[in-house]
Amino acid sequence: MSVCRDDLPPQPARFSEFLELAYNAELTRACHVLKALECAQDEALRREWRERINEARARSAMLARMLGRLGADPGVEPRAAASGDCLLDAMELALRNGDLTAAEAVARECVLLADVRCRQTWRHVQQAMTAGATLAA
Repeated sequence: MSVCRDDLPPQPARFSEFLELAYNAELTRACHVLKALECAQDEALRREWRERINEARARSAMLARMLGRLGADPGVEPRAAASGDCLLDAMELALRNGDLTAAEAVARECVLLADVRCRQTWRHVQQAMTAGATLAA
């Protein structure tokens, strides 16, 4: 029986690597939602997404401080922005097609997927930290 690789938590060797995973997830989430704002037509949706960006930035800033205290340098550019992310590409393509209603619909789906990715990363970090604490006991 094969196990889906996405179902397995990452196996970082140090605490700082767990924090880096979460840090990158939050930066990437902010990057996705920032791009989605370009597509949003509904003002209530824009307000909601601005709140999400602020939350993600606050969490990433907290994680960056924690990493700094551990002597780690998390970097400043999220992996999604650095490597070209399919969600960012989908929103850009939707915008270029000129149908703003469709672009907003694409952005809603992309934000949902970005949120799922971020929650999944946090879940993996939590599982790995719990497993580490259990092993240390």
